Amino acid sequence: MDETTPYRARTFEDLLNALPTRCGFVPRESIIGICVSGPRHRLGFTARMDLPPDEVHADAVARTVAYHLGRNGGDGAILVALSADPGAAEDMVHRVRELLPPDLPEVLGLWATADRVWSDLPDCPPDGEPYTLSATHEVRVRAATEGVVVADDREDLWRELEPVPRPRRDWLDRAFADIVAEWIPVGPSWEHDHAQEMARLLDRGSFEDGDLLVMSVLCQWIPGRDTAWARIDASNARRMYDIWAAAARLVGGVEATPMLCLAGFAGWQASDGARAINALDRARMLNPEYTLAGLLGRMVECGVDPRVVDTLDSERWVRRFFDRRSA
Repeated sequence: MDETTPYRARTFEDLLNALPTRCGFVPRESIIGICVSGPRHRLGFTARMDLPPDEVHADAVARTVAYHLGRNGGDGAILVALSADPGAAEDMVHRVRELLPPDLPEVLGLWATADRVWSDLPDCPPDGEPYTLSATHEVRVRAATEGVVVADDREDLWRELEPVPRPRRDWLDRAFADIVAEWIPVGPSWEHDHAQEMARLLDRGSFEDGDLLVMSVLCQWIPGRDTAWARIDASNARRMYDIWAAAARLVGGVEATPMLCLAGFAGWQASDGARAINALDRARMLNPEYTLAGLLGRMVECGVDPRVVDTLDSERWVRRFFDRRSA
């Protein structure tokens, strides 16, 4: 859910129901750390990792979560572990807590199964407290009205970007090849032409499959791709994710790599790390040598705050690129 939208979690149940809106899917067997700030513990940066499969990897997972929380700052941290094994979940909360930097104390530690939750507060009953995880909880409903889509699990996220299957796939492949032939770079103004057409298409309010295919073709070369990249910011990131995810599904194959990068960048700007990683993992799988996929993937994996892009004038950067190329 957009961090500018106020929502007050009054109970453990409220907080646990808010987690899917922050992760993009319903987390299970996970360790989650949330940076909080201010006297009301405003939720900020969120890190999630799978619980380790064994004791050997437990410390490495705890170090990674603690590192990302410390790097992104705040006045404190909330730690939540989810597992069918409450003992394993509690152990992971304690491991991460011990590794938090001194200037980021733990505010609250929770561990929960599917229907019971425990805390490190002194009045927590030994058997925990019952709670209900519900798609109709207030925080989930409010997030949905703001366009936040919560997948049931990570496999659902992966399927969001599955290429369109045959027989429609065959028609799309032929159409894509025909459009490529129309936009092969020729003449001294091809870079400007590609960028101008991409900007014209992005200015539309809605997109037919034909529009998405042309945009996908233009993304095969840097001028079109970077014109699209410069149009993505926090204010439109969710819509841009939907556009480029749809384009990637239409194209499929290695040619989908640049659109997956744009979807990943948009997901990152929307603070939807799960969808960002999902798109960028697909891009790197399709084309391991694609530089932008590797760069964005590392930025997201390292927990870089997406607000760092606010310090860049991306449209000015693109203009300078074209000025240099035309000089």
